[in-house]
Amino acid sequence: MTSTDLGRGARLTTGIAGLVGVVVLGYFITFATLPDVTASDAPGAITAWLADPATASTALTALAVGALSYVLLLVFLGGIRRLVGMWDPDGIWPSVTGLALVLFLAGALVSDAFAWAVPLTRRTAPAMTVPPELVALLDRGWLVALVEAQLALGVAIGAATMAGLAARRRGVQVPRIVLGLGAVAAFAVVPLILMPDTSAVFLATNQLRLLWIVAVSIWLVARPGARTL
Repeated sequence: MTSTDLGRGARLTTGIAGLVGVVVLGYFITFATLPDVTASDAPGAITAWLADPATASTALTALAVGALSYVLLLVFLGGIRRLVGMWDPDGIWPSVTGLALVLFLAGALVSDAFAWAVPLTRRTAPAMTVPPELVALLDRGWLVALVEAQLALGVAIGAATMAGLAARRRGVQVPRIVLGLGAVAAFAVVPLILMPDTSAVFLATNQLRLLWIVAVSIWLVARPGARTL
C-alpha cells in the first residue's frame, strides 16, 4: 500500500456507503411534500397540507430515512477526508475539506430541523393550530440552511479536486472524469447562490454534486485491488 491508497476495505466501505447513501437520500427527498410557499394560493395550499393525515403520519418515517442517509454519507465523507489527507499531506486542502464537511453536515441538519418541525408537531399535537405564515417562515429558513450546506459541500468537493490534481501531478492515478466532475460540481454553487429560490437551478446544481458522489463511489468500488488511487 502506498501513502495515497485507502486500502481495499476502506475503499469498498467508502464507495458502498456513498452509493447507498445517494439512493436513500433520493428516497428521503420524496417525503418533502410542502407546497410552494411563494405561490399566490400558498395560504390555502399550506392549510390543506397541514390537514392532510399523511403530513403527520409519514413524519417519523421521513426522519428515520433522513437519519440513515446521514449515517451513510458520514462514512463516505469520512473516507473522502482521509483520502484528501493522503493526496495532499502537506497542503491546506485536507483542512479545508474537513471544515467544509462539518459545515455541510451542520447546515443539512438545521435545514431538516426547519423542514420537519411542523410535520412532527402535527403528529404529536394534532389539535395544535399552526398558521400558514409560520410554515412559510420555516420553509425559508430551510432554504437558507440548505443553500449554505450545499455551498459548504461545493467547497469540500473543490478542495478534494485540488488535492486530486496535486496528487495526479505526482503520478497518482486519479481519473480525469472524477476531477472534471469535481470541478463542475464545485463551480455549480455559484448559480445556486445567485438564484437560490429558483427550483430548476437548485435541482440541477444539486444533481451535479450527487453525480460526483456517485462517480467517486463507483471508482472506489470498481478498483479494490489497485495499489494507488
